[in-house]
Amino acid sequence: ILAALAQGESRLINFSPSDDSAIMIKSLRQLGIKIIEGKEIIVHGGCPNFSGEVLLDVGLAGTAMRFLTA
Repeated sequence: ILAALAQGESRLINFSPSDDSAIMIKSLRQLGIKIIEGKEIIVHGGCPNFSGEVLLDVGLAGTAMRFLTA
């Protein structure tokens, strides 16, 4: 979330390969955040401008739900 909000590129290392992380990445991409996955995750943040409704299916990922609804 912080990388998505920050300007520029952030590199995340030693990330959790959990279902919750995958759901968060998928949701951020739906919101227009460019994310590249590999040995590390590269997030091109900057809060893109989007309009209209966006439907995000976060399944059982409570953390994603809490952050993304804010």
